[in-house]
Amino acid sequence: MNSLHETEVLVVGAGPAGTAAAIQLVRLGHSVILADRTGQTGGLVRNAFEVQNSPFTYPPASGQQLALAMQRHLSKWDIPVLPLNIEHIGVGDSGIYGG
Repeated sequence: MNSLHETEVLVVGAGPAGTAAAIQLVRLGHSVILADRTGQTGGLVRNAFEVQNSPFTYPPASGQQLALAMQRHLSKWDIPVLPLNIEHIGVGDSGIYGG
C-alpha cells in the first residue's frame, strides 16, 4: 500500500459515492487511498433502515447490509479504508496534500 504522500488519488469519504469513485479510479489504473474518519465503509447510509436502487445491493437492503456489500466490493479491488480525518487539502511545491 502506498503512503499518503505517494498516492496519486486521495478519495475522502467512504460512503456510496466515495466507494464508487475509488473503485472506478483503481479500475482505470490509478493508485488510490480511500480515507474515512471512521475507517469503515457506508458513511451516513449505514444508519438507513432500507436502501433501494443501490449499485452495491439488490434487492433493497438495510444500511448495514449495504455497507458490508461495499466493503466486500472494495476488498475485491484491494482498496483499504484508512481511518484518516482529513481536515484540509492544499497545494504546495510538491503538489496537492491533505491532512
